[in-house]
Amino acid sequence: MENGFNHSAKSILDKVFPSSEKGYDPYEVDCFLDEIISDYLLLEQNGYITEAKYASLVSEINELRKENQSLKIDLDSYKRRFDGISSTKNVSKENIDYITRISKLEKALFDAGIDPSSIK
Repeated sequence: MENGFNHSAKSILDKVFPSSEKGYDPYEVDCFLDEIISDYLLLEQNGYITEAKYASLVSEINELRKENQSLKIDLDSYKRRFDGISSTKNVSKENIDYITRISKLEKALFDAGIDPSSIK
């Protein structure tokens, strides 16, 4: 069989045992086989769910791979675009202090009602 089992729920249900005088009680055998059928149905159902989940995960992985490739292309594009820009390692502490002081002075001018961009 395709799922690796020797029997399916249907083959167990359709199985007929010949009766004999010294054999098992047919009712007990039938009840036991009904329990086995319910187990087989549960196993088959779980197998199908697992296959569906597997297919879903494979699809998601493929989508993420495409997105990853697209992001790599974008990253390479940005690297080329910003290649000539120097990093913050070249910014001295003195320049940062100047920028901070200018920012504070501009804020004071704005608070006084003066637009710093209008000063020449």
